Amino acid sequence: MKNKQTFLTKGSFALLLFVILGYVVKFHSGQLKGFDSLLQTTLRGNLPHALTMFFSSLTSLINTPVIVTWVAVLVGLFLYKINCKI
Repeated sequence: MKNKQTFLTKGSFALLLFVILGYVVKFHSGQLKGFDSLLQTTLRGNLPHALTMFFSSLTSLINTPVIVTWVAVLVGLFLYKINCKI
């Protein structure tokens, strides 16, 4: 690698920034609320209540129990089709 030292230096600084961000989120999350609200409002805008409820219900469809249920149903259908062909 031609620029190995530069690559390792940039990687070390990126890792350090990631660790600092994790520390701030874990132990000083109250200080991030203003910045986080500003960032979300800038990126998302102010969604109407109906859209917020739609996306919340859509997110609840991806819960672990729902995924396990879907996998169990699909495996059951797959096994049923295999047994019917015999």
